Amino acid sequence: MNFTNIYKEESFYKHQNFDWIDCTDIEGVQGYCSNDAKKELLKRIKDKSSHGIHFIDNGDYHYMTELWLSHIKEDFVLVVFDHHSDMIEPMFDMLSCSSWILDTLQNNPYLKYVILVGISEKQSQTIEKYQDKVICLLEGNINDIDKWKKIDTLLKQYPFYLSIDKDVLSKKVVHTSWNQGDMRMIELELLLGNFMSIGHLLGIDICGECVHEISKLKDIQIDDVFNEKLLEFLEFGIEKRIES
Repeated sequence: MNFTNIYKEESFYKHQNFDWIDCTDIEGVQGYCSNDAKKELLKRIKDKSSHGIHFIDNGDYHYMTELWLSHIKEDFVLVVFDHHSDMIEPMFDMLSCSSWILDTLQNNPYLKYVILVGISEKQSQTIEKYQDKVICLLEGNINDIDKWKKIDTLLKQYPFYLSIDKDVLSKKVVHTSWNQGDMRMIELELLLGNFMSIGHLLGIDICGECVHEISKLKDIQIDDVFNEKLLEFLEFGIEKRIES
C-alpha cells in the first residue's frame, strides 16, 4: 500500500507477484483517517484478500490493519507486534493510528482476543478497560510462561491475523518514524516462529517504514534489506506450515 512513495525507493518486493495499491491521491489519511478516506480505502481493497502479506507503509497508517480485518468473517485472534498499545482514545471521532485496536475491539464482532507483543510498561496502562480481551507480552518480559500458556490455548481454538509494526524493534535493527522498543531481529524471528507453529495464520501486515526524506536514504536502504529478510522468513514459515 503506497501512501508516501517510500516503497518506490525499495526493491525487496519486486521479484514477487505483488499488487500495488496507490493511495497517494487520498486526502485525510496521515495519522488520522477521515470518514471519506476510510470509505475510499475500503473501496480500493474491496477485491483484495486479507490472506496475504500486506506492507502498509509507516506507522501513521497502521489503522489499515482494521480495514484488512473487516474482510475476515470468522472468529479470530489478533496478534500485534508493536511498541505501543494503539488503544488510546482519539481526540477526534475518527479512526487513527493510535486507536485502531480499541476501535476494532469495539466494532468487530469476530475479534475474540488481542495479543500485544513488545509494548512498553507505560503503554500497557492504556488497556485496563479491555484486560479481559487483551494479553500483553511486555517489553522486557516477553517470556511470561503463564501468558504463553493462555496464548497456546487461544491459538489452538482460533486462527490468528498477524500485524507487525517495526517500531517494536531496536534502533540497532531499523529506524522508524515513531519511538521504538528494544527487540532484536533474532527475538522477532523466534517469537514469530512460535506463533506460526501454534496456530493457523489468516494473514499478515507490516508497517513501520522510516520517514521518506532525502536525509533518510541510509535508513530507507536498511528498511529495504530488513523487509526482504522478514519477507523471506515469513514465506518460509508459511511454506513449512503448509507442508506439515
